[in-house]
Amino acid sequence: MTFRFYASGSFQSVLADTYGLTQGCVSRVINRVKDVLYTASLRETRIPRGLEEARVTKRKLYGIANFPNVIGIIDGTHIPIAAPPVDEELYINRKNFHSLNIQVVCNADYIFQDYCCRSPGSTYDSFVWENSILNRRFQRGEFGDAFLLVFGDRGSGGDEIWRFWMPLGPGLGEAGFDGSVTSMSPVAKSSSSSPVNK
Repeated sequence: MTFRFYASGSFQSVLADTYGLTQGCVSRVINRVKDVLYTASLRETRIPRGLEEARVTKRKLYGIANFPNVIGIIDGTHIPIAAPPVDEELYINRKNFHSLNIQVVCNADYIFQDYCCRSPGSTYDSFVWENSILNRRFQRGEFGDAFLLVFGDRGSGGDEIWRFWMPLGPGLGEAGFDGSVTSMSPVAKSSSSSPVNK
């Protein structure tokens, strides 16, 4: 019921009618499941902790993309939402639909390690990154010499590329990011043989 509620954007009363329950009961079920999922996500989604866990992750990611010291793959995506009643214009993204801009980091096994899902669709990936807890952890040096590998696109051309984010100073970045970031350069366009397309 909870997943149907989130996926459909429906009203709780519609689900109550569908399942033969009261709206209050549906609300309580949704809140309990949400709380359980949130608690589990705090425990299960995490960047590698400790030297051994980081070493295993780096080895696996090196096997996929041949980059040393990578502890995660990061990207942003837009999740469509119904138009919110407050500040609606903030949620309209560059493709002209309402969304949340979600930043996700996964490991070589395609398991989420970190996420940030509080930014409206009009925000740039750089803003999401600069305001994320993960960025602050990199700035504090919690990950030593480790990096994040970025999968993204060039923008309007849509050519997918692998990019390498390096913690060089106060943040990570690319040419389009604000002045607080240093550098990011394209590494290689993906091809049909790239690990992304497999």
